[in-house]
Amino acid sequence: MAQGKSPYNQPEIIRALFFAINQLEALAEKGNQGLPWGEEEDKLLAECFRNGTKITELSKLHSRTYGAIKARLIKLGLLQK
Repeated sequence: MAQGKSPYNQPEIIRALFFAINQLEALAEKGNQGLPWGEEEDKLLAECFRNGTKITELSKLHSRTYGAIKARLIKLGLLQK
């Protein structure tokens, strides 16, 4: 390839690669958001909550949002609305 003619030096390619990287990073940060809850995850959530683990910490442990943890605790009867 002639010097400077690499497709990786083309602005369109650079933008496309940048976009792809951003999308992959966002997907990786999503964690368990949107995934169904499993029986084991419910058991762990309930046990940790009963032992005093705060919702903010539970959200990190389960890779879910604060709202998702709170809603699940309500559904499990461990928290009132």
